[in-house]
Amino acid sequence: PGLICTMHSLAHRIVTESADRLGLSEDLRVIRNDTTRDVLLGDAAQLAGFERSGAKATKLCRQYGDCSPSDAKKCKICDHYRRVLGRCNAIDHDDQILLACKVLREHRDIANQHRSHAKHLLVDEYQDINAGQFEFIALLSDGNREGLFVVGDDDQSIYSWRGGSPRFIRRFEDGFGDTARVIPLLHSYRCHRNVLGAAYAVVKRHDAGRLIKGEFSFERERGPSVKIHNVPSDKREAVVVQRIVQDAVPSKTALVLV
Repeated sequence: PGLICTMHSLAHRIVTESADRLGLSEDLRVIRNDTTRDVLLGDAAQLAGFERSGAKATKLCRQYGDCSPSDAKKCKICDHYRRVLGRCNAIDHDDQILLACKVLREHRDIANQHRSHAKHLLVDEYQDINAGQFEFIALLSDGNREGLFVVGDDDQSIYSWRGGSPRFIRRFEDGFGDTARVIPLLHSYRCHRNVLGAAYAVVKRHDAGRLIKGEFSFERERGPSVKIHNVPSDKREAVVVQRIVQDAVPSKTALVLV
């Protein structure tokens, strides 16, 4: 049977099932509260002999998932952080991916078990993965590269603030070998020419590293012009959106979720 889940939920399953190999027990808990994590990172910095502010680099490193242990200050703090969490039988949100990668790297039996279930591996929103998630995908698809299929658009990468990067989709062929292929989807079913044209005018100007995709065709060729509302605050933005909705459907009650 197939499995549909987030990367973090699959990684959590791997970590939980392999808890004993990580010095943890199966009833481990995940610290998801950012404030709690930051306090513990600051504690770890002090335990390592540094100022609490020294934990900022450790936090960013873990967030980007680019973990290469060394004698660097950030790594020493990370070691103490892991010990603190270990004594509480806990991991944090980032650890789900980082520790799952560690298990897959170091325990061939577990890696083979999960690879057997990932012979056909589909990854959505690939433009927003980080270094740790790239390694996780590479480890799961090792030996089954022909079954790996990812979907994404580097122009729609929006999660750099939490470690995501479009560089992985831009270097897909480099990451997965000579048989890897990139196929651009050049027919727009959702947006008409004015919408997509306006969006591309922005990204082409401000992102020189973007992938060149070619000319688009459109399910709806024509549509209204794009209007830009420059507002000073989120509250003012809400007022503008409310006015637009009321003008469009004056007799209806509308709920706007953002």
